[in-house]
Amino acid sequence: MANVFIFTVNDEPAGRRFSMTIQNGYDMGQLLSHIQDESHRDALEQMYAGGKCYLWGEAEESGKTRSEWEIMCEGDLALGYSENAIISVSRVMYKMDDPALADHLWGKDDGTSFRLIFFMTMPHLCNVEIVPRMLTYLDPPYDNLSRVGPDKLRNILTHYISLEDFARLLFGEDFPTSLRHSL
Repeated sequence: MANVFIFTVNDEPAGRRFSMTIQNGYDMGQLLSHIQDESHRDALEQMYAGGKCYLWGEAEESGKTRSEWEIMCEGDLALGYSENAIISVSRVMYKMDDPALADHLWGKDDGTSFRLIFFMTMPHLCNVEIVPRMLTYLDPPYDNLSRVGPDKLRNILTHYISLEDFARLLFGEDFPTSLRHSL
């Protein structure tokens, strides 16, 4: 079963990283030259034939962050979170632990490398505030990488049947804003 992960854009450096590699996408030509493992290069070239990729990196600040990242799988829903709002919606496509690539892309923040990298589908960018009715599905505030708990995931699937419908109806542009938070 697919999971839902929340990654946080909680300060100015994270905002710059978000803009560079999610909002604008990142040029595959520049990225591939910094990946040493040929199998990773080949996989990414096939996934992003259009020339732009979308990725995020997490610092291994605690065992919790690494364990959440290790659970993450292809097809999982990845929601960007900032200031009590969901700001992007994507699907996880691939992941790798690559400190050299992370340091090239984002540098180090106070000596911290964002080495736990995951690649995503082209994001749907939004700014949907998490209102009280959404607490059935989400449990803010979030910090670092967090997986939505089993009870919240069960609520999502009970009310929306699929993660696609949950993402489209709560965060998608094709659904009236006034109805996004009703059951």
